[in-house]
Amino acid sequence: MKRLLCLISVFLPFAIYAQSASEWQKAQWRQNTVLFDNPAFLADADSINSGNTGLEYFSGKNRLRDAFMPEKSSGFTIQSERYLSNNDWVIYGKFLFSKYEEFQTRMTSMTNPYRDNPYQIADSSFGDWRKQHYLLQAKVVSPKINRYMRAGTGIKYEVLNGARQKDPRPLDKTINIELTPSIMFDITGKWKLGLNGYYNRLREDLSISLENHLRPKDIFKLNGLGEYLYNGPIILGSLSRAYEGNNFGGGVSIGYDFNARKKIRSIISYKNNMEKITDGTTTPFNGGRHQYNDVEASVVYSIASEQKEHLISLNVLNRNISNTEFVQIYNTSSQQYEVIHQAVMNTKTRSEGSLHYRLLLNNQAGQLNWILGARVYISNADEQYPSTSGLEQITLSGGTLEAGKWIQLRNGQLNLRYTCSYRAALNSDLQYVPKTFSNNFAAYRITYPNFYYNTLNHLFNSLDLQYSFGISKLASQLYLKASYIHHANTGSNAYYNTGLNNHFYSITLGLFN
Repeated sequence: MKRLLCLISVFLPFAIYAQSASEWQKAQWRQNTVLFDNPAFLADADSINSGNTGLEYFSGKNRLRDAFMPEKSSGFTIQSERYLSNNDWVIYGKFLFSKYEEFQTRMTSMTNPYRDNPYQIADSSFGDWRKQHYLLQAKVVSPKINRYMRAGTGIKYEVLNGARQKDPRPLDKTINIELTPSIMFDITGKWKLGLNGYYNRLREDLSISLENHLRPKDIFKLNGLGEYLYNGPIILGSLSRAYEGNNFGGGVSIGYDFNARKKIRSIISYKNNMEKITDGTTTPFNGGRHQYNDVEASVVYSIASEQKEHLISLNVLNRNISNTEFVQIYNTSSQQYEVIHQAVMNTKTRSEGSLHYRLLLNNQAGQLNWILGARVYISNADEQYPSTSGLEQITLSGGTLEAGKWIQLRNGQLNLRYTCSYRAALNSDLQYVPKTFSNNFAAYRITYPNFYYNTLNHLFNSLDLQYSFGISKLASQLYLKASYIHHANTGSNAYYNTGLNNHFYSITLGLFN
């Protein structure tokens, strides 16, 4: 499967067609359902043949950071993406490889500490991480099987590696595999009905070791919302932990064509995930069980004409999470841990909703002229740990405005794009009862800083400048792009002062083909 993904995702971008920056932008615009779990909607635009390949260098500095963010980071990304139609087959392929370093990261021994799974490993050491991200993705839609039906499938293979070169030394590797088989029926000339399955397999392996055994290090096995196992640190000699998760689900898609230029596409899906955490191998210890179910719905409404195209999208998500802890004893006869009691100790509900409007304007020659957009969203997270009277509730709302201008030059194109986003906390509450028999490490060093970070008002400004050279004899177009993002807080609280800001820079050399 990995070899097939490589063939689809890597070799497709080098197919030769007369392509430009404008063609790629329009392909992305019109393939507005590419994120849907049902890939059969890709058949909406059978004639698209466009790709984008780029090499990006990036660097960032953070003064405004939560408990897990690094002080600075730098690295590079190679990415290739393409839409291809051939003999009634429609294919989307993507390849990404990123290698980067994060400096002075704190409070974590995990490559990705931002998952909803609360059973993480943390420590109080500052250290530098070296990370790699590898992604292969393909979506394939078949020709019509009969008069009414087409089939499709989506495949994704993703790897995230991370290592820190300082005691305690974690080595973390996560593998994600995703499959989305689907079918689509043309019920009438206007109505479409689709069904899809969903499966995701996650495996994360974490090992932590010491180079200097004469200086033991403390680590903490977190349980969520300021809690951690044994109410104290573990004196580390070595540690291994495995996360194994299986996510099953499916969805129903509905499409309606008002006419050739006005369409609506929608999908509603349900997914159920169960993830088991195990410490050790010879004498395995249950580190916890993380479960959640998702109900998600998306709707995209598009209107196209010769000189303007409208795109309205709506997305809602509701996730219910339950986390189970185990009471275990060591059986000296079997030399294994035995579970004598288990119970759900921590729950969380996360709800999100967003509405996005974008407008694409062409000039008289049919070339891109303007892209304008606006987005609003609201999210709510409610986490509870009843046995310790713990509670965290945050309701956030925000909006984004974007404007992009294309300037047609004699030997190329210049694209300027500006985006401004603002996020504010509408409501928040944090309850934690400090313990007299514990140093409350997780609460004071992780839960509180993250809570106060998330309840700040955040302002984001980004500027992109891209110059696309003239189309070459090989029917491709070379481009150079520079990007800058400024992120700052507009208020203060007990943990953060006013005026903190982050800066992110990147430069990309790419090819539209």
